[in-house]
Amino acid sequence: ENRNTHSLLSNVDIMPSGGARASLFVRGVPFHIRRSQLEQVFAHHGEIRDVYIPLDYYTREPRGFAYVEFEDERDARYALKELDGARLWGQTIHIEWAKSDRKTPKEMRTQTQVEAMSGGYDDRRG
Repeated sequence: ENRNTHSLLSNVDIMPSGGARASLFVRGVPFHIRRSQLEQVFAHHGEIRDVYIPLDYYTREPRGFAYVEFEDERDARYALKELDGARLWGQTIHIEWAKSDRKTPKEMRTQTQVEAMSGGYDDRRG
């Protein structure tokens, strides 16, 4: 299991709580996948407001997960039901409700520094 699983799970809820939040947290996104490719897959389930693939602050490489925000919470629910556990681009993706909003670059830098200091930072470059 990926060392970052614990820190990633802290960013998600099982179900949305209050309001009509429509953002999904997608794990298992291959590092070569582009925003437009994710948008194309998820758009089959409803109108997309935003697709965000966070990059490592220092390496500028994708971190292997994404956030997909729908215009309508019902479409997000449908996409979660239909795509969670699906094999896309040779990998199984896992989808959960996003717990928090998109982080700023400063927040990402701080999070990466904490992970590196705690030994939880996964440097894919070797």
